[in-house]
Amino acid sequence: LNVIYSFPSSETEGWLPFGGLTLGITDGYFYGTTYYYGLPENVSYFGSVFQITPGGSRIYLYKFTGGSDGRYPTAPPIQGTDGNWYGTTQGDFRNPGSVYKLTPSGQFKSLHQFVLGEQPEDPLVQATDGNLYGTTHYGGTSNNGSVFRITLAGKFTVIYNFDTTNGQAPYSPLIQGADGNFYGTTISGGSAGGGVVFKLSPTGKITVLYNFIQGDTPSVPIAGLVQATDG
Repeated sequence: LNVIYSFPSSETEGWLPFGGLTLGITDGYFYGTTYYYGLPENVSYFGSVFQITPGGSRIYLYKFTGGSDGRYPTAPPIQGTDGNWYGTTQGDFRNPGSVYKLTPSGQFKSLHQFVLGEQPEDPLVQATDGNLYGTTHYGGTSNNGSVFRITLAGKFTVIYNFDTTNGQAPYSPLIQGADGNFYGTTISGGSAGGGVVFKLSPTGKITVLYNFIQGDTPSVPIAGLVQATDG
């Protein structure tokens, strides 16, 4: 094991990186987020987006102010086909989460603000249609979470609202399968209460592929899925 960077807890540093890293398509650097930036008395206590080289050289591309730009990112950004970075902030009980766009030079733009408490906590995925797709942990028509689509220009559409029957409270990101459909998990709901694995068409038609049994092992799938070479 080789530790290339350790995050301190200080007034001038980001810390508590919840999400993983994303490899830059064009430069070979890694990109991620920290949940906090600075100490509580610091005005920029609401997280950051950073770039780090494989050798451990780190710079901050953006520091969240906690206003309309959002606060508390828990997922790393993804790089779109246009070369820009796209991500989400979770928000809190005072400030809604957001979808943001960040250029490689650090120019920030908020594309969408969620309703207070919806909590988008996972990375986005850019589908073959060029749009971004993601999930919210809460919100939707029954407050059980949702799947949304947003264009690179910021046009936002909810394509599915979870209910207890087909799962509720997704914590995981989506993946787009080779068949063009989206796949993911929820931590609860389904016929047995322990969460589900689901398939969702781009038009919002859901199919539950598996129901986890509440209290059994395994159940409560927090992480997402990966499609292997065997399909």
